Amino acid sequence: ALNGVQLMFHAVDMLRQHVLPETRMHGIISKGGEAPNIVPDKAIARFYIRAPKRDYLNQVAEKVKNCAKGAALATQTAVKIKNFESSFDNLISNPAGESLLSNIYQEIGLKVDDRVRAAVGSSDIGNVNQRCPAFHPTIAITRQGVGLHTREFAAAVKTEKAHQAIIDGAKILTLTALKIFHEEETREAIMKDFQSNKQKIFYLYSSLSSKSS
Repeated sequence: ALNGVQLMFHAVDMLRQHVLPETRMHGIISKGGEAPNIVPDKAIARFYIRAPKRDYLNQVAEKVKNCAKGAALATQTAVKIKNFESSFDNLISNPAGESLLSNIYQEIGLKVDDRVRAAVGSSDIGNVNQRCPAFHPTIAITRQGVGLHTREFAAAVKTEKAHQAIIDGAKILTLTALKIFHEEETREAIMKDFQSNKQKIFYLYSSLSSKSS
């Protein structure tokens, strides 16, 4: 069974040159056998798939599934595929809400970085955002260029700058709620942007589990 999973990984690697550059396919083998001298009768792989648009995400997911099916056929194994986590939806652009947040940042003395960057991850806030306006503000706790899920970032969360970011974050959340509740014009502008931009895409995520036996 492990041969089928290994071949699937090779197939997914070959697939990378045939998908959009923004696409991400992350995989691990969560079960690959018990002992080196025993041929596993079952092996399990898990994959995360990310893409810029929902329809394209679904297309890539099908291609990854075909990698699993092709590997099973080539190694004469059986394959079972299922989603092991819920899929994430896209965030909806909301200029009125973003302008509100920008003003709040400046109000509490934080510098606003307005540069547009490519998406770096996925979150279930996109699912919430399909039902109502939602925002995902961030506060820097490291120098520019430090990646998430790194030792340097882990060390940064214990610094005074990170502790201050928690306080600033609480201020931002509180002021955002207060202004939305008390400023009817702001509230209406946010709802208008939400309705008109609901079809715009930010970033999507899906998960697949492939079991070979």
